[in-house]
Amino acid sequence: MKRLAIFFVCVATLAMASCSMLGAGANNTVAQSLGQTCGSAVLGLYRSYKSTGTIDLTNASNLTNALALATAYTQLRQNKDNTSYRNAFTSGLILSSAGLITNQNAGNFVNALLGAQQLGNINQNSTPTQVNNSTPAVINLVKTRRSCRAFLSQMPDRNFIAAVCEAGTWAPTGHGKQSPLIVAITNPHLRNRLSKMNADIWNRLKVARGSEPAPDGFDPFYGAPVVLLVLADRTVPTYLYDGCAVLTNLANAAHAVGLASCWIHRAKEEFDSPEGKHILKELGIEGDYEGIDHLVLGYPAKEIPAPLPRKSDYIRWAE
Repeated sequence: MKRLAIFFVCVATLAMASCSMLGAGANNTVAQSLGQTCGSAVLGLYRSYKSTGTIDLTNASNLTNALALATAYTQLRQNKDNTSYRNAFTSGLILSSAGLITNQNAGNFVNALLGAQQLGNINQNSTPTQVNNSTPAVINLVKTRRSCRAFLSQMPDRNFIAAVCEAGTWAPTGHGKQSPLIVAITNPHLRNRLSKMNADIWNRLKVARGSEPAPDGFDPFYGAPVVLLVLADRTVPTYLYDGCAVLTNLANAAHAVGLASCWIHRAKEEFDSPEGKHILKELGIEGDYEGIDHLVLGYPAKEIPAPLPRKSDYIRWAE
């Protein structure tokens, strides 16, 4: 395992090397999705290396990323002579690596990945026994999720968006009544319309508190191309808690598939307004629904800052 760990240190830092430009035609959805998964895995391994100076393969999150790289290696090797597949894979790789892999260094990385025969020996059975006693992967996932406030304009694959939305439907709700609705907004016109409404509400609230309004043209969705709007049925007593549970599931699921996200407020004010009610009518949504909030999705335009330390008295025990 030590030799594999050293190899993954090389993989995590290789993406910073520059090389000649590689075109990225992206007409192969399967290959692009695989590239996006691979890019997210490389980014995770790089961040682990950057924070600790090594890559510990007894860490469940690192091991999951290593397995993702191994899958990418296998599929890419099988299609290495298919130029369109390779270009689509490269396109996805660039999209999901938050600037770590670019047009300038992608060719170098893909060539190195194709030559990484060690990856062919990694599978689920490679898991070291120590992982069984380590922190479960889902806890590592929750602890490494961050809010992003600068997004690229590229639209994520619809399959990724759908997977995130499905995870939202499995959030706990009061008595299992499933009071929320998730509206996945990818239409640019509607997305921009909501952004303008949200910015106007934010500025009114800021002025009311004696603060300076945001500059003209400010986008409270931070450039994200996808808005997941969560509504909930007011007739259900737990509707507000239900909606917040859905938003939490959405945020963690987005991180799991390699997408960045940010929870954006003021949906209540948006959809309590006449314009908001008209939008719901246009969407065919009937009933007494309240806007709970939005989760915006996309690929990060820059590295997401490190988290603040957790406060010392966050957890109290009553034993």
